[in-house]
Amino acid sequence: MLKPLSTLSILLILLPVTCAQQAPALDALKHEAFEETDKLQTFTQQMVDQAKTTLGTLSAMGSQMQTSMLPALAAQLKMQPIPKPFDYLRPGPTEHV
Repeated sequence: MLKPLSTLSILLILLPVTCAQQAPALDALKHEAFEETDKLQTFTQQMVDQAKTTLGTLSAMGSQMQTSMLPALAAQLKMQPIPKPFDYLRPGPTEHV
């Protein structure tokens, strides 16, 4: 009976010791994570405004390319422009029979 009791007491003594050794490692890891996060650049309002302006410019360029540049190029090459995706699903003019 003494042997199981001594094994249990050894486990009860070693468990807090091993947990105490892991705590500094966890604290160091947390500290390192906070330092890495602080190094990241934060977004300023100027950066957000510039990104919105750039996105608007790219959107306008894409629209101009689809509505005027590509149809003009297709006409010069005597080709039919490719329909937009899913145009065939849109209802067209109805024919009465």
